Amino acid sequence: MNGVKIGVLGASGDIGRNIVAALLRAPDDPAGLSELRLAARRPDAITLPAGAGEAPSKTHIARSACDVRNHEDLARFADGLDVVVNATGPSHDRAVTMASAVLAMGADYVDVGGPADTRCLPVVDTRGQTALFHAGALPGASGILPRWFLRRYPDTQRLTVIAGGRGIFTRTGAEDYLAGLEHGDVEPLAVWLDGRRVSRGAHRQEHAMLDEFPDPVSLFPYLDADAEAIARDSGISDGVWYSAMVGDGIVDTLMLATGMSLEAGSSWLHDASMAMAAGRRPYVVMLVEGESGKVMLHAPSEGVLAAEVAAAAAFEVLGGRVPAGSASAAGVLDADRVLTVLTQPGAACTLVTTQDPAADIMEEGAL
Repeated sequence: MNGVKIGVLGASGDIGRNIVAALLRAPDDPAGLSELRLAARRPDAITLPAGAGEAPSKTHIARSACDVRNHEDLARFADGLDVVVNATGPSHDRAVTMASAVLAMGADYVDVGGPADTRCLPVVDTRGQTALFHAGALPGASGILPRWFLRRYPDTQRLTVIAGGRGIFTRTGAEDYLAGLEHGDVEPLAVWLDGRRVSRGAHRQEHAMLDEFPDPVSLFPYLDADAEAIARDSGISDGVWYSAMVGDGIVDTLMLATGMSLEAGSSWLHDASMAMAAGRRPYVVMLVEGESGKVMLHAPSEGVLAAEVAAAAAFEVLGGRVPAGSASAAGVLDADRVLTVLTQPGAACTLVTTQDPAADIMEEGAL
């Protein structure tokens, strides 16, 4: 990995800043990162993590302006880079075109987000390079953790996955979320039952009390392309995936938002989530449970977790451990390697496992 050059789009945002910190805390020899090129609409808003000026000492860090809607800007930014990590949004309607502009300059591409419907990814012309989408938290880590679990418990037949917590929807994040529900590959209330997709096979649960969550949560069952791929690949009989959200009135808020236009709904969801989370510490919990065991991944926020996954994905691509072509990150990344990076010393995520599904696996003081 000597002398590699990485670019980060959206480096001034929450996820972008955390990606920079994760890249500078590289799992491989940090001296191999020769250039870190950071871009935002306002480069003066890009801040570096503490100590970035000293380590890694051989990394040249440059800031620049880039309008990701302008392909000429994207081409100039990507020129000469080995991989570009995109942390801008919304991504549901432009991730593929952005990837094409970057790939045309010879750089590989890693996107925290992606198109609303991942079934369109096989048609992306990668020119023999690699393009990874949904290399973030939800989706991203929410698919990587179940694959990691199923490697350890290959005889699992009934799987439950719960992912979410307390946080604030950014306007772009809210737009991507609503776009996935409206015209993406996410089917609310669907489950995997007897080896096949069953529509409306599960029910929403409000004010559920789970040992791993410090707050009551509303559970929204769904099945998307990543979840269905996990179910098919592993051969499980039954599987249910839940999105867990914290906040009084979150159900009514989502119902209102889904009835609005994307612009109005995303703005409403952002404002409402800010009010619900005011003064409260954010967190993300991912819980995977089967007949023989249970695993929990905890992160201090969705932004931190998304950044850690994106940085790990970039290093996996640079290391030649991801095949050429376009794919969702959870489907092609090595789950063992990614989780090792996410939970290494200095990282903010923790992983707790137990072979007794009835046991309380909450790490003391973690939340």
